[in-house]
Amino acid sequence: MNKLEIRKHYKNRRSQLSVDKLNKLSNAILDAIISLKLKGKKISLFLTIENQREINTLQILKELEISNQIYASKSDFTTYEMKHFQITSDSTFIINKYGIPEPSEGEQLSESEFDIVFVPLLAFDKDGNRIGYGKGFYDRFLTKCNPNCQFIGLSLFDDFVEIEDISNDDIKLHSCITPTKIIYFE
Repeated sequence: MNKLEIRKHYKNRRSQLSVDKLNKLSNAILDAIISLKLKGKKISLFLTIENQREINTLQILKELEISNQIYASKSDFTTYEMKHFQITSDSTFIINKYGIPEPSEGEQLSESEFDIVFVPLLAFDKDGNRIGYGKGFYDRFLTKCNPNCQFIGLSLFDDFVEIEDISNDDIKLHSCITPTKIIYFE
């Protein structure tokens, strides 16, 4: 399938999840993240777009902020770039016109300073390629990260897809966390 077909299919699969099922899947992903025992890291964490039925990242934020510095992005839809600001579970957020929660304030961090980026996605393949929402925000961001930064996808589903139209601009994940496993890519 091509990216457009995959997006449509996985958005449909997400829309069919009950709130209870979505919470169970999110909690399983949180448990896997806890098992990584992350400490002292500078982490980029996306904030949940509720109308997209995304993983609940508020619980992840609450867990990780205890021993790490957590940052969330503000998106610029004219340049398709993101800026990253430190957040806590007490931070206030503003929902932009696309339904994306963004920090209202916080200390800014450059892309090259991150240790870990948790990457939102709809689907992924066996090589670590991912399907996002199609605007390229994360691909642009990840190209600016330092070579030691780990790109970790968070997926509600375990299955691999075959992506027909992978581009040279697509940045691969190092690993992906699903409700049942952590997958490492070479």
